[in-house]
Amino acid sequence: MNMETENTARPVAPQQTGVSEQPGFLFYRRLNPTAVLFDGAYFLKRIRHILKLKPEELSATATAEMVSAIANDHAEHFNGELYRIFFYDCAPFTGKARNPISKNEVDFSKTPLAKFRKELHDSLKIRRKLALRLGYLRLGHWGLKKTIFDLLVNGKTKWENISENDVQMEFEQKAVDMKIGLDISSIALKGRVRTIILVAGDGDFIPATKTARREGVDFIIDPMGQHITDALEEHVDGLRCAPISSLYGQIQNSSKMKSL
Repeated sequence: MNMETENTARPVAPQQTGVSEQPGFLFYRRLNPTAVLFDGAYFLKRIRHILKLKPEELSATATAEMVSAIANDHAEHFNGELYRIFFYDCAPFTGKARNPISKNEVDFSKTPLAKFRKELHDSLKIRRKLALRLGYLRLGHWGLKKTIFDLLVNGKTKWENISENDVQMEFEQKAVDMKIGLDISSIALKGRVRTIILVAGDGDFIPATKTARREGVDFIIDPMGQHITDALEEHVDGLRCAPISSLYGQIQNSSKMKSL
């Protein structure tokens, strides 16, 4: 076969093609379908730290807008077309438990954390190209808040000064890492995307990342400024942190303009 005249164009999946915008030309070009996955608990912890905001200072609506903004920023950076955003979290715990200090019963369905999570999930459900994946929380044990623990260790407070507000329930998150791993493998094996960005840093996703890379997927981790293990870094194609502060500033400015 004459290799110089061979037509090397190959058909591609609909979501991977586009049409030239140049007048007079009609041809297909390769796009870069990109999926962005968020480990919700990790994301919420890091975004508050980066923005230096207390939980009550970051609304559920603004948080949902940040999820979309970060995903679109990553897709644009890698010259990609956003395939879908996956956000993994747990439904808020709605049971009850007795506070070990006051002995009073706590209804977790009425806590600020539960209300925030519900509002966040409701906001995420209606956003375009976003899939919400929920695991569940299992009742764990009561523990001291970190700030109180540090005061005790440094001798700045005593055990007899501990109040009911100084302890918190440590819940166990279930099924989230499993769902992330399954979705990564499924997306890669079905050839849905060419790039996956995972916003996470403390989970064991190495088997899933290896599967994706064997299928030719470019796998990027956004650890949101945190260090990741050498083992995880070895099995990804790169690291990139979205400009959180800049994106949040744009959202704040947009909200101010709408209110005028």
